[in-house]
Amino acid sequence: MVHRFIGPGVAVLVAWGLAAQPSPARAFCRTTTCARLNPPAECLQDANGCWTAGIPLFWEQQCVSIAVDARGSVGLGLDYAAAESVTVAAFGLWLANMCADGFPSIAVMNRGPLVCEELEYNRTGPNANGVLFRDDNWTHEQSAIALTTVAFNRLTGQILDVDMEINTPLVGAGAALEWIIGHEAGHFLGLDHSSDPTALMYYMHSLADTRTAALQADDQAAICAAYPPTRIVPVCDFEPAKGFAADCGGNVRGGGCAVAGHRPDSDRVLVALPAAFLLIAAVTFGWRARRRRDVCSTRRSL
Repeated sequence: MVHRFIGPGVAVLVAWGLAAQPSPARAFCRTTTCARLNPPAECLQDANGCWTAGIPLFWEQQCVSIAVDARGSVGLGLDYAAAESVTVAAFGLWLANMCADGFPSIAVMNRGPLVCEELEYNRTGPNANGVLFRDDNWTHEQSAIALTTVAFNRLTGQILDVDMEINTPLVGAGAALEWIIGHEAGHFLGLDHSSDPTALMYYMHSLADTRTAALQADDQAAICAAYPPTRIVPVCDFEPAKGFAADCGGNVRGGGCAVAGHRPDSDRVLVALPAAFLLIAAVTFGWRARRRRDVCSTRRSL
């Protein structure tokens, strides 16, 4: 693991996951508030790499949005529609999982296309949770297939913003891409790496693996524990002016959503559920830290 700072008051943990040897199978791990620079003394990891302290990271709201890169990926031969399609399928792996008492109590939808190509979290909002395809400007560890940066409140564990980057020169199309985005979607939801080699959240992946992306028992247990099903179906209002911007810097032109030609009724829910479970997401990202040092970020990669 490599630790560094990327900005004032923002701690970053980078976990590079391309290791040569597998570890013994184990239960899933949750990312916690310990995943930051200079964690407190009580922040230890067990033999399996799971944090033994800290507050697990989570989305407080049950309706969360993402924004897919408007450019798609020339390197992978994906236009925006194709990039959106594979992203939708990858997130759907988690959202369509049936727990013992129903579906996980979180919904995610695409609000793209995303114009901004930068990693950013605007403390005063609005924001976008970006899915970015890096064809020619990968600035991280070259052996990393993908990397997800999560901004969170270190006092509560609340996830505030997530940006996902795909190192497309290392990636092939088809099942491999869906697997990779699905793995990063687990980090998006607050899950950490698993050392169970059958799990989607296993910390390494062979690009020659042609298996269809799917959750395994360890992954299913993880998402159900992180977002237990609820009998109360949340009502999510679509309010584009409150918390979403596709431009860098949280630019919302004219007080509205900064996505040219984007209509609310064209938003696509990322998983087909029974009618009672279809949730329209409108996330308000204007959270302000009570103290500047309360906002941290962690990075997880495959």
